[in-house]
Amino acid sequence: MITLCNLTDLDDPGAKGFDLDFRRDDYGRPLRIIVTRLGDKVFGWVNSCPHAWVPLDVDKGDFLDMTGQFLLCANHGALFTLGSGFCLRGPCKGKKLMAFPLKLDGDAIKINANPPEGENL
Repeated sequence: MITLCNLTDLDDPGAKGFDLDFRRDDYGRPLRIIVTRLGDKVFGWVNSCPHAWVPLDVDKGDFLDMTGQFLLCANHGALFTLGSGFCLRGPCKGKKLMAFPLKLDGDAIKINANPPEGENL
């Protein structure tokens, strides 16, 4: 397991981005993920809008809308819930962000060093 950060490193609610070097795409770019927090729960999402497959953050690490309650796709204005990744508004309304598996171990937010084979990340 790889520790990404601690729960206390995230605002509540909050979001933080990570570039994972162990899983690169066809162009040699690291896999970008977002970790969101709601209370004592954390969720992982691939940082890719289901509308145009672009990262949600235009300014690296800036994921939340003005209210701080939703993930915002800065390219198209889509809004996603922090806990389900469901799109409430925008060109991908009704779709979801691709989940990325996380584990909360005490205060540590961890991922598997090798995600399961066959996952289309």
